[in-house]
Amino acid sequence: MKRISLVLLSYLIYINYGYCQKRQHNIDSLISIADSVVIKSHIDIIIPSHYIPNDSSTRFGKYIPGFKRQIFENNDLIDSFTIQKQLLSIKSKNRLIHILTTYSTEEYTTANCFDPHQSIIFYLKTGTEYLDLCFGCQRVRFSNGIRFTNQTFSSNQWQALEKFFISLKVDHKIRGRIHF
Repeated sequence: MKRISLVLLSYLIYINYGYCQKRQHNIDSLISIADSVVIKSHIDIIIPSHYIPNDSSTRFGKYIPGFKRQIFENNDLIDSFTIQKQLLSIKSKNRLIHILTTYSTEEYTTANCFDPHQSIIFYLKTGTEYLDLCFGCQRVRFSNGIRFTNQTFSSNQWQALEKFFISLKVDHKIRGRIHF
């Protein structure tokens, strides 16, 4: 009897553990089930370090270290950091699915700046997920609820994403485009 109780208790804990885990979505299913998908461009997240020369209040200059801003709150881009945004239509969602799921075996090395200016935000009934994109170094960061097999995209995918964002006029700092 004790053995059956122990097995039953273990099973219930196992099932409950599965329900407590945050569900991860494949990118194509995430776009399909999202209540809405919005692409956004945002301000720099990296504040560079700088030097303030001596002035009347200091005998020597002062070094101010750089830092990265936290621009996401609850997996959503904080509105005050948003420069441009566009709600995606069904047609645009389908284009985005095609771009993001066209896998390539191409291998290449990315740069390491990661100063993203574009994001894809997925609004679901259960919460919000995001992809944060840096077109400069062609790297991507994504929220924990996204299961993403590739840590980056092929060069063809990056080119298609660039054209996609530009066509929807969410193009801050893509190929020198700067909007304030």
